[in-house]
Amino acid sequence: MQPQVEELAANVTARGEELSALEASISQATSAADTAVWTGRFVAKEGDTPTGLSLTLGEDAHFVMSNADGRSVEGSYTLSDTELVMSDVTGSVGNASFPMTCPISQMGTAFLVGEADDDCVLSGLQLDRSR
Repeated sequence: MQPQVEELAANVTARGEELSALEASISQATSAADTAVWTGRFVAKEGDTPTGLSLTLGEDAHFVMSNADGRSVEGSYTLSDTELVMSDVTGSVGNASFPMTCPISQMGTAFLVGEADDDCVLSGLQLDRSR
């Protein structure tokens, strides 16, 4: 009977390790999918009207913001479910100043930029994923 109990305990331990590995894999896949939703090129609109401003968010935490005149700024960003913070920039676009903190909310494959202090030039805009 003792060998059977030991074999059963070894099987339970092995299954527990397999389950832990599966949970870690699912967590990584979910994180990658969440990142993919928030990365890529986005075009800014006021209502249905494009503003000429685009924002590219890379998976490497690097961003590029460009305006209709071809001027751009790039740097690093951090992103949470409620906030986009852009900093460490080179270049200039209009009256944008950095670091820039913008409140955001997701809407499908787009995100909305809420009203913020004067430092967020994206306030009130909708950023739609560019196709």
